[in-house]
Amino acid sequence: MVWPLRTGRRDRGPGHPRSGQAGDRPSAPVQQQQMPAMMARGIEVVILDPVNSRALGPSVKAAHAAGVPVVAYDRLAEGPISGYVSFDNEQIGRIQGEALLEAVGDKADDGQLVWLSGFADNLNWAARSKAARAVLDGKAQIGKE
Repeated sequence: MVWPLRTGRRDRGPGHPRSGQAGDRPSAPVQQQQMPAMMARGIEVVILDPVNSRALGPSVKAAHAAGVPVVAYDRLAEGPISGYVSFDNEQIGRIQGEALLEAVGDKADDGQLVWLSGFADNLNWAARSKAARAVLDGKAQIGKE
């Protein structure tokens, strides 16, 4: 999703960037079309929640080249971003690992877990997975990934 602030184009005066909103269809090709369209309308900053971090890399580079700062939200976008706002992905992973151990209880020692990974293009998943695995190491066996 590409969504700077509010719906509609606004000029809020000196010191306030122009803002607009593009639809929130979860598709990398749609986001790839939205970025240049928004810049053509005079958007001065983009808040980007990339559906596919790698696929949006060229769009982020184009925005940077045009002097339009891009702030990635939730998923880190590839390319020269100006900022990143997210959650503590390692803490989320630790919490997930601890919750899993609590849910399986005594069976964690004897059984095997199936590990379902997130999307390969989600750069946050690596941090969550690593932290969850650190909690599970020596306490549960991952039998299938």
